[in-house]
Amino acid sequence: MSTGADTAAGEGLAGRRPSLSAAAAVRLQSQSRSASQLVRAKALKVISRHAVNVKMETMSCTPPEWFSASREVHDVTAADVEPSDSESRRADCHFASLFVSISSSGLRQTTVLRRVDGSTHRGLVKQSAGGVGRNMADALGKMNVSPRPLLVTALGADAMNAVVLRSLRHLDQEGVAVLEDERTASYALVLNSKGECLFGVGDMDIHRRLDQQVKNFEQQLTHSPLVVMDGNLPEKTIHHVLSVCRGASVPVWFEPTDIRKASLPFSSDLWKGLHFVSPNINELRIMCQAAGIAVGESRSCNRDYLLEEACALSVALAKHIAVVIVTLGKLGLVVARRGDARDVLMQEGGRMRGRGDDALAPVSARVYSVPEARDVVSVSGAGDCLAAGFIAGVLSRLSEEQCVAVGVCAARLSLRSASAVPARLFDVRKWAGHAASVPYYTHTS
Repeated sequence: MSTGADTAAGEGLAGRRPSLSAAAAVRLQSQSRSASQLVRAKALKVISRHAVNVKMETMSCTPPEWFSASREVHDVTAADVEPSDSESRRADCHFASLFVSISSSGLRQTTVLRRVDGSTHRGLVKQSAGGVGRNMADALGKMNVSPRPLLVTALGADAMNAVVLRSLRHLDQEGVAVLEDERTASYALVLNSKGECLFGVGDMDIHRRLDQQVKNFEQQLTHSPLVVMDGNLPEKTIHHVLSVCRGASVPVWFEPTDIRKASLPFSSDLWKGLHFVSPNINELRIMCQAAGIAVGESRSCNRDYLLEEACALSVALAKHIAVVIVTLGKLGLVVARRGDARDVLMQEGGRMRGRGDDALAPVSARVYSVPEARDVVSVSGAGDCLAAGFIAGVLSRLSEEQCVAVGVCAARLSLRSASAVPARLFDVRKWAGHAASVPYYTHTS
């Protein structure tokens, strides 16, 4: 999990601890810091990175260098600039990412200047804990997943780590290491006036130190009902986690976070040990290519084609990975797996649906429609809360459609909050009082 500074589940299995890993870090041009973390809970263990977030409310701000100096830009929207891979899903209601993320908040940008001239512009800077992993752990803790998630990560011995540690008071911090010679991971992101992410900048050097930190908690991994990791972990660490969990028959959830990291597990056959993946459509394409699945030309601007492509690719990937969750922003999300939407995903004894006896069942894709969100303050963290809600549902032995409902409810609360994870969520054991069912239809080719 990542930690840094921003500018801009029910009862666990007896004797087994769930684990999850995710990371998100960003670097502010000044001196933002970031750190990585691993989260563990007896019912859920998480390995991930964190980053402190800093948010900037700006009347105008200097665009990145890839803006043409001669181009006139007014009220930039998501259509003007491609969102950063790790945050685009949040902007699109992609809600995929585990645990609490301590990472840079973001710059809220209402307009972009016509020229890149290096000048300073008036704005409001806010700092908060963030990062994919930290955010997910934070959300899981606030949904009263029992016992408390354990976050395993690393922070630098700097002022930024205090921001992260304060945000983890409701979690088990046994796995948080403070390294004297490192910087806490930091992430800065720029949002437009709609709260959508335009781009981000991160300092994640400390993530390279996660390999040893994960090995220090190897025993906890093998006793977890679920391990979740994100693409910010070093490639060798991802493979190590997959190897350890395969030997212990522990299911693994992978949150890619970025198109440049989506293919990391696929550089060896160990990827076939993944049980859950939660990409957005761009990351799904990269994953399928890495898995040897044919991917056609993208036509994302066409709604019908996008849904068709998401369903076709997710079904193809779900023949190898038990549960594929694809976030599609305003179009909702797709869940591809073997079985029915009313199936409980984690059965008694920790056995997951989609393996063993279900191996010969046909794979189907269900498209869940998400109503347009209103009063959006920030999209940062919505994907992390969605994933955390889904995970909380899995660990609480809820059905697929119930897990989606819990995740969407958590994501909506995040969208209305300036912080990546709202100060208050809800008890997953009482989810029915908060999460309305989400309509869906089964896609047929």
